[in-house]
Amino acid sequence: MPGRRADGEGTISKRADGRWEGRLSLGKGPDGRRLRHVVYGRTRNEVVDALRRARNRVAGGQPPTDSATTVTEYLRWWIEHVLPGTVRETTAYQYRRTVEHTIIPAIGRHQLGNLAPAHVHAMVRDLQQSGHAPTARVARVILHRALALAEEWGYVQRNVASVVKAPRATTKTDDALDADALKRLIAAAEGDRLEALWLIAATVGLRKGEVLALTWDDIDVRAAVLTVHGALRRVPGIGLVVNAPKTERGSRVVALPPICVAALLRRKQGQRLERVAAGPRWTDTAYVFTTEVGTAIDPDNLQRAWRKIATRAGLGKLRFHALRHSAATVALAQGVPLEVISQQLGHAGYAITADVYAHIGRKAQRQAAAAMQAALE
Repeated sequence: MPGRRADGEGTISKRADGRWEGRLSLGKGPDGRRLRHVVYGRTRNEVVDALRRARNRVAGGQPPTDSATTVTEYLRWWIEHVLPGTVRETTAYQYRRTVEHTIIPAIGRHQLGNLAPAHVHAMVRDLQQSGHAPTARVARVILHRALALAEEWGYVQRNVASVVKAPRATTKTDDALDADALKRLIAAAEGDRLEALWLIAATVGLRKGEVLALTWDDIDVRAAVLTVHGALRRVPGIGLVVNAPKTERGSRVVALPPICVAALLRRKQGQRLERVAAGPRWTDTAYVFTTEVGTAIDPDNLQRAWRKIATRAGLGKLRFHALRHSAATVALAQGVPLEVISQQLGHAGYAITADVYAHIGRKAQRQAAAAMQAALE
């Protein structure tokens, strides 16, 4: 039996598509995962030569590739061998999608060493002009992170993404519901098996993943509070997982209005009946909001259920996330302090809340000015 292959030796094999593939082992990355440099060629000799050049560069303290590598090749290598373990699985999946569907089509054809700020600027500008500013911002962040390693390892002379301004972050809040629209929603949700979910999202502003991750241990009916401990996400290839909050403020205790407490009690009774009806098909997951056989609700399936409720309430094609903004804007209109709303929403900092809902604050200031004028008159 042959001995274990040492790092740096490499392996060569023929693929099913007729091409040759070479793999160069680079040891383990900071997350403990094994790193490999992969090359392809039409002939075995091409792969042998490519591996030899890569091996020589590694031996000389250089990266296994060079500036002639295309942006596509580099980003796919970075996604496969560097990114895993440094971000959550859900974030890694979003990075892969953005790289494949946004960055590579825009600038992937350029050689890594020839990538210029103008190329990145054109990508960001085109995305902004087509109404995809958030995507442009994410794409620039990903590219900047990938090129930071390329600069550190000597792939490129500078990180060209660092000299391109990121699109200004904006949050869509113009579809937030007012108090009257919220009342129509509450009426439309009455009797629905997920009534408590809609009410919690609309009155205290939990995100979709946060409300789906709630377990009965997170609910304190007597104290009328719930605890947010994470968010339910679907990770391709893995399934549904609960991610911990990204920031310390993301884990929080939120006070519930009586209407939510009553709906949660009805939900608990309804779940008992569903457990009996399902019999041996029931899966005990401890989630508050489940399917009719006890399993976790997929976020995509929740979106379909939400469309039905929104239509019933006469709200049209309203985003589920609009409920979060509705909870904040109605609370602000009722005089709840901004810092309290910031804590309730789980924002990383007070400044984020102030920036997102600045227009509501200005409206409240105008009302205060009008009230003062009325008092003086």
